[in-house]
Amino acid sequence: MFRQASRLLARTTTPWRGSRAFSSDVPATPAQDSSFIESWSKVIPNLDPPKTPSSFMTPRPATPSAIPSKLTVNFVLPYASELSAKEVDMVIVPATTGQMGILPGHVPTIAELKPGILSVHEGNDVTKYFLSSGFALIHANSVADIIAVEAVPVDRLDPALVQKGLADFTQKLGSATTDLEKAEAQIGVDVHSAMNSAITGLPYQYKNRLKTGETFHLNGVINNGVKVERLPKYDAVISGEVKNNGNISGEVKNNGDSKISYWNYEIGYC
Repeated sequence: MFRQASRLLARTTTPWRGSRAFSSDVPATPAQDSSFIESWSKVIPNLDPPKTPSSFMTPRPATPSAIPSKLTVNFVLPYASELSAKEVDMVIVPATTGQMGILPGHVPTIAELKPGILSVHEGNDVTKYFLSSGFALIHANSVADIIAVEAVPVDRLDPALVQKGLADFTQKLGSATTDLEKAEAQIGVDVHSAMNSAITGLPYQYKNRLKTGETFHLNGVINNGVKVERLPKYDAVISGEVKNNGNISGEVKNNGDSKISYWNYEIGYC
């Protein structure tokens, strides 16, 4: 009897399911739940209807007709809520496609986040957090939900520990023999390099694996004349000079050690 009632209920609710709209600018209303409860009551009046996910959610605010002056930000971690319905002027998130600024009226977007800095702008005040990874969900009603696996204010990062971690993982990457060891070490290098850049304010913009003797060239927001040099734990020297308002070029060297032919590196100020 219960199976027959369930099948009948499924048939009566099929049109409702088909007409459901999945759009970021359509407010969630309790009308859908009311329709479900009404259909349930007709088929199984002596049994309470089950709870649905929307029973535990507040209706989504409607998209305003005009772009608001402020962006509403929710910034949450698995263990804490850093910002809840905070109205700000702008946030900049470290998306995998590059730094992404979010202003009121931003188009609905889902962006994956990489290790980097989340900047929260309120007038002249800027609060910076370091994120390990996560997602940013921007809604049509000028609400941004930022979910990070881990995050910490930049001023709480310990430069000495970051440098030590970067050196350790760089060494592990150089001595890794399996794909798993290489992947784990590369993640460590990426995260610690991003933390180092967050502390020093330097661009974390180029990492690659070049042969000794090859030259490199990249663009960066760095003033002309600045010397760029990176001295890893080993003997390799990667150096260059900033020219043409941010263009960096140089050569990968190994200081005469013929056994060293490749280097994983990053570019930053010396």
